[in-house]
Amino acid sequence: ADLAPVQLTPSQQGRPSVHVRAPFEIATVEFSPSFEIASIVLSSSSKNVSVQLPGNGASPAEGASIFEMTSVQLAGNGEIDLVQLSLTGAGGKQGA
Repeated sequence: ADLAPVQLTPSQQGRPSVHVRAPFEIATVEFSPSFEIASIVLSSSSKNVSVQLPGNGASPAEGASIFEMTSVQLAGNGEIDLVQLSLTGAGGKQGA
């Protein structure tokens, strides 16, 4: 199967978005001196995530496709820069 990157283009002005749901456990929570949350470190408990376009389906599970995370790249500031996904056959609907 040919693999090609998918680029999201918003239909209206603004940033493109998708809803991604994944199971995580909280590994660390750091607070600022004023007791605001400064950072949260999450530990993934599964490589599978569900992906859904906003407004597609009535519930988070409805209309979502299941993918496996194959790679996560971080930017220099520690934010997620790129997440590579591979469509699986488990759950959800394929070809959304």
